[in-house]
Amino acid sequence: MCVSKKNSEGYDDPTAYEALTRIEQEQRALRAFRPIVYICSPYSGDVEKNVEAAQKYSRFAVDTG
Repeated sequence: MCVSKKNSEGYDDPTAYEALTRIEQEQRALRAFRPIVYICSPYSGDVEKNVEAAQKYSRFAVDTG
């Protein structure tokens, strides 16, 4: 998103420019934040079932952000 210093009529609008610039910066910061998580699941025993469970846990974590 490119924020213009001028309004739709072509006049300088520093208040709106400042507000929109701050909103854009906050949105960029939120996109950059990626929490680090540790997903734990048993492996021994029924390996196939446990791997499936770990994949479900991982998918849930990615889908929910």
